Amino acid sequence: MFKIPVRAVCRACILLGCVVALACGAAGVARAEFPFAMRVTGGIGMGSAHHYSYTGGGFGGIASLDLAWRYRPGRERILFGDVAGPGVDVAIPEARFVNASHAAVLLGVGRSRGGPWTAAYLQGGVGVGAITPSVQTDGFGPVMDERTVFGMAVGAATGVRLIPNPGPVGIVLGLRASAVFASHSASVVVALFMFGFTIHPNPSAGRLAEEAVRP
Repeated sequence: MFKIPVRAVCRACILLGCVVALACGAAGVARAEFPFAMRVTGGIGMGSAHHYSYTGGGFGGIASLDLAWRYRPGRERILFGDVAGPGVDVAIPEARFVNASHAAVLLGVGRSRGGPWTAAYLQGGVGVGAITPSVQTDGFGPVMDERTVFGMAVGAATGVRLIPNPGPVGIVLGLRASAVFASHSASVVVALFMFGFTIHPNPSAGRLAEEAVRP
């Protein structure tokens, strides 16, 4: 069954997120636009797994967390984490169940275009990930080779964010892909529908707040 190193990934995300947050606070005190944004999303789609000579796939899912540093309008540097797993399938002719799950931490860039309340976005990044593959001889047989292996991770997402006035909390809709490639294993998931929430402080809200306190 799935054995995702959730604790290790969460600790890494929290640590790196604190670093990003401290950098935001140090560099953006005097800015009207708060430079930090966050997105939490989840979705379903299709996935595939590979482990040595065995392959499998089916329905899959992704849960993700994005921490973004907006260094200029429409441009972001993003630290994001994915936890994903393709579904279980039967490899023919071996008739063995092949399953895998992966977790990844990535660094990347993002671009967005649109108004203050509705905007399309695109992001991508690379990083490191961990795959936990498993092979079963049949539905009731022993699980074989369930060791976690590490490799290169890649990820990308696109969609639209909708932030009701006055914000900063809104919703996110989109697509997402996450993959980890190790020496003898691979796990790839493409979520065809992603839904989640974003905390995206609006620059106009900062300007209005400044105007309200002016004498």
